[in-house]
Amino acid sequence: MIKKAIIIVLVVALSLGLSLFILPSEIHIIRFVDISASPDRVWSQVSEAKKWNEWWEGSSNSEMIEWVDGASLTITEADTKRRKVAYEVSATDGKGSLTIDLSPEAMDDISDNDKVSITWEHRYNVGYNPFDRLSHWLSRGQISLEIDEGLSRLKNNLEQETAGNNENGKK
Repeated sequence: MIKKAIIIVLVVALSLGLSLFILPSEIHIIRFVDISASPDRVWSQVSEAKKWNEWWEGSSNSEMIEWVDGASLTITEADTKRRKVAYEVSATDGKGSLTIDLSPEAMDDISDNDKVSITWEHRYNVGYNPFDRLSHWLSRGQISLEIDEGLSRLKNNLEQETAGNNENGKK
């Protein structure tokens, strides 16, 4: 009986240990939001680090943005033609991008030029340590929530501004 219990405990422990190695070493997060605002206005908010103060919870200056858990995010490229902002995160060697999609496929109403879709893609490598993999795999939900909150604030700010401008234009 004791022999059977020891075998079961060993099998469970071995299964748990091996399962940690199955977790991917790269964490990849993608979030989306549709915003009813002019593409130029949306671009002005995401392409410059100092503008992130208006919608991102961390503080920012002209070069760096406070990221999750005290790390810093630096914008490495702001491609105006493709409407894509690329960045790097210091602590995790993370990389990511925010893309403003202006294509007709992204819009519900092709004649409505004031609707854009933002895709935020973030990825980073956690290495080979299985416990780091588990920790980051479990915390990816928190990062996703923080990105969602930031995108929601960006959407609310821009849509309120657009609604205010439309009301002033009607008067």
